[in-house]
Amino acid sequence: MLVWQAHRSKIRSLAFSADGRFLASTTGGSRTVNAWDPATGRLVHKLTGNAQTGAGRGTVNSIAFAPDAPVLGAAMSRSVTVWWVDTWELLPDLDCDHAHEIAFGPGNPPPLAASTATHVWLWADPVRSAQIVSAPDHRIPTGGNAASLHYSPDGKSL
Repeated sequence: MLVWQAHRSKIRSLAFSADGRFLASTTGGSRTVNAWDPATGRLVHKLTGNAQTGAGRGTVNSIAFAPDAPVLGAAMSRSVTVWWVDTWELLPDLDCDHAHEIAFGPGNPPPLAASTATHVWLWADPVRSAQIVSAPDHRIPTGGNAASLHYSPDGKSL
């Protein structure tokens, strides 16, 4: 097992890609996501929190890889941000202020859920939009913050 010092501050979120090629990390208060090679500890790519419009997306709260598609997502204080892992291309923002937690479901394209203090926001296909900002397909009131999100293996339940 490889152990390395990658951050100087507290780790906020970690996620492995389904194929094990990447380990993504972010620290508390950070506006970036780091993608690492977990076999060597080498930084593969540093993903910034700058929107295509030039506006900042805010701090990263949670990160997740899709299980069946080369996609990485980040729940951020001003949006949900998604990248293609094959090219590290930044996709259009998903409209979701103050996103706390994020989860991808199975399939390609993968469904995506993000939680806020009052709702869970759902996108059936978060990689489809060519718009600058993509609104969610559904917003489900929760009555409180959903601290953790997970899809069932068949993707029928969240």
